[in-house]
Amino acid sequence: MKKLQISLIIILTILMISIVGSKAATPELSLGSTSIAPGGTATLKLNFLGSGGNYAGVNARILLPDGLSVTSVERGGLLSNNFTLDSLPFSGPNGNGIAIITYSSSETFSGSAGTLLSLNLKAASNMAIDSYDINFAADDSNLIKSEHAVSNDLGSISLSHTIRNGTLTVETNGGSDVDSDGDGMPDVWELENGLDPNDPTDANNDPNGNGCDNLCEYNNNTDPWVVDVKAQQIFVNIPDSAIAGNKITLGVNYDVSDGNNSLTGLGLRIHYDSKKLTWDNFSYVLSKDRIKEDLQPVNDTEDFDSDLSTDKYLTVVWESVGNVWPGKDLPTKLYDVGFTLNNNFNLGDSTIIRFSAYNTAQGYVLTAPPHVSHVDRGRSFL
Repeated sequence: MKKLQISLIIILTILMISIVGSKAATPELSLGSTSIAPGGTATLKLNFLGSGGNYAGVNARILLPDGLSVTSVERGGLLSNNFTLDSLPFSGPNGNGIAIITYSSSETFSGSAGTLLSLNLKAASNMAIDSYDINFAADDSNLIKSEHAVSNDLGSISLSHTIRNGTLTVETNGGSDVDSDGDGMPDVWELENGLDPNDPTDANNDPNGNGCDNLCEYNNNTDPWVVDVKAQQIFVNIPDSAIAGNKITLGVNYDVSDGNNSLTGLGLRIHYDSKKLTWDNFSYVLSKDRIKEDLQPVNDTEDFDSDLSTDKYLTVVWESVGNVWPGKDLPTKLYDVGFTLNNNFNLGDSTIIRFSAYNTAQGYVLTAPPHVSHVDRGRSFL
């Protein structure tokens, strides 16, 4: 009986060593899943799963569907900056892709689960709406795991491991918030309306000439190519030039696309970048039916103008009970606004002033082209 107990203990011990050793010796490389819009960007994770052990490096060749490219590769949470990282696009009979290698001669990463690398992706604007596989390339030689490898802690041996491939979904709804050029208009909306999702300047264009630029059309859910809105219009009188550190005054004026000077009113925010400009004051504010005038700038935490560079705004609101606002010939001045150009406004710098609607008359949208200021030889031309 004692011999049997000893034999069972020995067998169980061997089994436990075998199980633990097998688990530790079989790390996993896996590609994640992500979605992207045509013309948009996304990030795909190359993850690692192990149980014990330390590792000195990884290499992988990853096949990409047509129309998809990798713009850059970044280290994930498992890797320190002491890991060298190289990547190179490749093409071959089995498809196109990217080859990646990361290694260190001085450090290792542990076998815990986490992200090894982040692949920043870019989709062609004509990439078809579909679901795609993103696969590790298959071995193409007699070398062990020649297309993907995990090395031991000394970097001298390629360990046996498993892989899991990833997926990419190209869609126009799941990726509806992607804004590759940061112009405030999602890529999906730009593509649907014949605009370029990689051109940030097209937000300021007005192809239908109705005074509502493309960003305004997006915010009002209107067609940028068809005149389908009535607009309360803002335009600005600007000085010829100003010098950094000096004051400027902008005249803010009002008109209506259909000439109606008897509306319910208007609420208008003016947005600016407080790193470049300091607000001084309002003056000559239209007094008729004025019900609100900010005396201090407000932090634009809700990004009302869809521009993260403008971090402050001020609001003036006019409201007419009898629908007689402004009740005078158009166009007319709403107010003057004074700013000081900050001293850090250097040669080549620019800043932008935008407007957004606090409210508008029923059936009307606000159109207000942005105004950009550039510094040239110490003078700012707006």
